[in-house]
Amino acid sequence: MDNKWKKVFSSDHEHKVIIVREVLFDNGIPSVILDKKDSSYKIGKIELLVNQKDVLSSLQLIKKLIRFE
Repeated sequence: MDNKWKKVFSSDHEHKVIIVREVLFDNGIPSVILDKKDSSYKIGKIELLVNQKDVLSSLQLIKKLIRFE
């Protein structure tokens, strides 16, 4: 994978990653989902990656707009 992609969010739950991806997309930030879950045991994380130039703005948006409780 290209070194220009950096992780800004990860979760055990796919729906949370998809919600964050949609928020970033709505704000003009492209992202990629990287599923690191083991297919047999369903353990592991799903990561959301953005281009290195978008890391700071992505983290600010996530902190400001998203609350999972």
